[in-house]
Amino acid sequence: MMGRQQSDVQSSNRQVDIETNRAVVRAFNQRVFNEHNADAAEDYLTTNAVWHGGTLGTVTGIRNIIIIYRGILKAVPDLVVSEQESIAERSTVAMRFVVEGTHAGEFFGVPPTGNRVRWDAVDVYRLENGRIAEEWAADDLTAILYQLGLHTPAWLRAAYDERDGDLSSETVGRVIAHFDALGLRAEIEKRVQGRYHTALDSLEAARAREPARTYLRAICEALVSRRT
Repeated sequence: MMGRQQSDVQSSNRQVDIETNRAVVRAFNQRVFNEHNADAAEDYLTTNAVWHGGTLGTVTGIRNIIIIYRGILKAVPDLVVSEQESIAERSTVAMRFVVEGTHAGEFFGVPPTGNRVRWDAVDVYRLENGRIAEEWAADDLTAILYQLGLHTPAWLRAAYDERDGDLSSETVGRVIAHFDALGLRAEIEKRVQGRYHTALDSLEAARAREPARTYLRAICEALVSRRT
């Protein structure tokens, strides 16, 4: 009986430690990022903390890490970090965030664009004695670069005709085939006022920006009318 009670106490203590660690990480993100106070990291990081930024590099030491945080906040001064979920186990806390703000300053060498940016991030923290000793920052850098107009990933380029920025005929073809299978062709054709009588006609016209957009707009209208 005593052994079981002792085990229950130890389990309870571990759970308290886990929830304490989770609270530390939440407070850290609130003060440093949502309250835009990079120096507040001194209250949460160990002296020799390590920040792992993937392709952005690895930084060691609390002072050097604070420089990284200052740079982020200077680049996106209205930054908002919204926790979506968290998992805590032993000395580790993992959190998934949605991050958003305005690119108003230099961001890792990228001049300010004034663009609004929004991306997903998963950060993993290892704590020692109630302080963050390591952080692995996994931010969707591709999403950031895309929204800053610096890079369009291949899976998005495939959906657009790079010559004029319009939807490619291949993409329009896939969309047409999908909605034709739903039995919406007649209604869609009617909504474009007879400009295209067959899917093939629309495919041939898809390289002209406005006709392609007109056709796809009609598809959306047809779907809305079917739902209502």
